[in-house]
Amino acid sequence: MAISFALRPDISRRVRDAVEEERLRLLPLPELPFPCEERVTVRVGKTPYVRFDLNDYSVPPMHVRRELEVLASTERLRIVRGPEVLAEHPRSYDRGLRVEDPAHLEAIIEQKTAGRQHRATERLTTLVPSSEAFLIRCAERGQNLGSMTAPRRPTRAEAHASASAGAA
Repeated sequence: MAISFALRPDISRRVRDAVEEERLRLLPLPELPFPCEERVTVRVGKTPYVRFDLNDYSVPPMHVRRELEVLASTERLRIVRGPEVLAEHPRSYDRGLRVEDPAHLEAIIEQKTAGRQHRATERLTTLVPSSEAFLIRCAERGQNLGSMTAPRRPTRAEAHASASAGAA
């Protein structure tokens, strides 16, 4: 066995003795393992997804059209911007998979709903400029502007009345 052989410069010492002597000077292993992750800079396009290793991973929609970093370990994938972790997903080794966080999808829906409400308000104030003052007063009173500006379907009675008026 090699541990029993004598060391060459000092024939009187054995490898076993040198190992025991060095063991006293060795530092303990760190409590947390050294982070060993693949780091890739990615650009988020118009849709809130980053592509890594042939899969798409969701990010919060407010980070579209930005440059972010992907830190991928064997089990997890983190998407960061500087020190801030924006998203964390389980890593997938499939191809063409879309890995999504439900919170990111909800944020997209909220953004689209808010945009729709503002679009209706803007359309109304463009068509009827005097409505802007009315809408401001309603907002100050805490009224729901979405219900006031959103297009609504006519009731059956209204639809029937307008059809009858058109026929007459």
